[in-house]
Amino acid sequence: MKYIFSLIIVIISIQNLLSQSSTVHSIDKLNGSLKVLSTNKGYKGSPFIYDQFMNSKVYLKSEDKAIDYLLNYNAYEEQIEYKVDGKTFYVTNPKQIKKIEVNNETIVYKKFYNYDQLKEGYFIELIDDFISLYKKETISAMPLKKVTRVNSPENNKIFIREKPIYYISIYGDPLLLIKNKKMLLEVLFNNQDLKNFLKDEKVKLHLEDDLKKLVTFLNNYDKIQ
Repeated sequence: MKYIFSLIIVIISIQNLLSQSSTVHSIDKLNGSLKVLSTNKGYKGSPFIYDQFMNSKVYLKSEDKAIDYLLNYNAYEEQIEYKVDGKTFYVTNPKQIKKIEVNNETIVYKKFYNYDQLKEGYFIELIDDFISLYKKETISAMPLKKVTRVNSPENNKIFIREKPIYYISIYGDPLLLIKNKKMLLEVLFNNQDLKNFLKDEKVKLHLEDDLKKLVTFLNNYDKIQ
């Protein structure tokens, strides 16, 4: 009887471990939880910024070598998702990620100011220097104008990719939203050379190439001072 009771305990323990392994995944300290069936599965369009899950290299803060993953960025839910053995997981330890190289882009997890609140999230790193430039990709879900099946609420929305939002970081500080030229000048002490550059180059803060040119100017200016 004692033997049977011990055997039952062992079987229950094994079942618990198997249950945990099916919902939690970890490779070299990159942790993830199993992605449950999404309530927006029937939406038109995609919540991801890439057309498919891409081969990538993940660099952890605790490791020197990169880890290969098949992943994508869900900008609607603001999650990095990756696939292992046919299952999809979402990253649960983003603070341990140094950077992700995917599709010729670099994704990082950074602190940023959302108005007066300090938050954290994923960004595409455009320039990494004394003054750095980042892009925030956003996808929202909007109601469809025409609903073909009134009784199918899961089919009455569509994913919309919004215009990118751009942030800067000065000497590693939390990211700041580039709202307008006035805000930019205030942050950089109303520098006259910056004023002249913005005017002479006709910089438009919603254009990525213009922002790259601007941040490159700021870094070069900072290095020669």
